[in-house]
Order: sequence, then C-alpha cells, then structure tokens
Amino acid sequence: MGAGWQWFSVRGITEENRRERVTATMDRFVRTVRDLQDSSGFTASRTTLVGFSQGGIMALESSLLADAPAGRVVSLAGRFVELPQHAPASTVVNFLHGEQDTVIDPAWSTTAAQRLQSLGADVTCDMIRNLGHGINEELVGKLLQQLATGTPLEN
Repeated sequence: MGAGWQWFSVRGITEENRRERVTATMDRFVRTVRDLQDSSGFTASRTTLVGFSQGGIMALESSLLADAPAGRVVSLAGRFVELPQHAPASTVVNFLHGEQDTVIDPAWSTTAAQRLQSLGADVTCDMIRNLGHGINEELVGKLLQQLATGTPLEN
C-alpha cells in the first residue's frame, strides 16, 4: 500500500469492518502516545496529536475515550469511524481536509465538525481548495496557524 506505516490494514476495509480494525489497535496507539508523554514529561492536556489519513482516524477516535490521550487533535484528511454520539470531554478538535480528496470524502470532516459543534465540542473545520488526499503548503500554513493560536484544554 505504498511507503510508510499503518495502524491497521486497509486491504479489504469496509464501513462494516473499519470499527473492528481501529478498536483492535487502539490500545497500542494510546500506549505509544503515553510512552512518548512519559519520556518527554508532557501530560495529556499538553499534548497535541496531528495525524494524516489513518493517523487522523486514530487520533480522532482516541479523543472519544474516557481517558483521552491528548488535549488537542488535528486531523489532516482523516475521519471518525462513524459520527460521534458524544463530544470529546477534554479534547479540542481541528479538521483540515482537501476539498478534492477521493480517498476520504471531505464530507466526513465537515459533517463530524457540525455534529461535534452541536454536541458542544470545541471544534474547527477548514477545507483546502484544489487539494486531494495529501498535504500542501496551504494546509501546512493553516496547521501552523491552528497550533500557534490554539492551546489544548487544561484538565
């Protein structure tokens, strides 16, 4: 599936089996984040997770855990497995997504942002014109702006 790492296999992935795949690796994902926090001295409330595509999926899904590992999640071309039923208790969520993405439909980000907002979450959503499933200079600029102007919630 190309160069890079995966948290879960995307071969044969469907809407029906996506939840099972994400759930199966979530403990490993959270443990990885916690190990990095332990070695750096950062708490969850002072941690920002930035994930692209599958990394965005994992970061977003982790925000819904009772003991979320980060105070902020920035999803780059990611999505929730399904629309959340509750707002993250202690996590700010930022979506950045290319309008022309054919791998993960950008509607996943806009719809999730609207849902989270209706549930009372601290959320933003920026669509990048003329960008597919990738990262470009405009997206990086918006990412840096988000990171510079926002701070994770304090516990």
